[in-house]
Amino acid sequence: AVPFTAADADGPVPAVSCVPASANCAIQGGNAVLTALATGTHFFTIKAQDAGGKKVFAHFVVDVQ
Repeated sequence: AVPFTAADADGPVPAVSCVPASANCAIQGGNAVLTALATGTHFFTIKAQDAGGKKVFAHFVVDVQ
């Protein structure tokens, strides 16, 4: 699990998703939960989008050995 914090200073907590959608990445609370990753290096992007449509992206890399 990769923890994150998503907040919007002028509104409710934004919706967070993995981009693109993947069976290996799920958002559960404040974590990006990664499952069934093959050996190798994996690049992930998560997106937070507020009610007004503003988006922000975060990227992380996981190396599975």
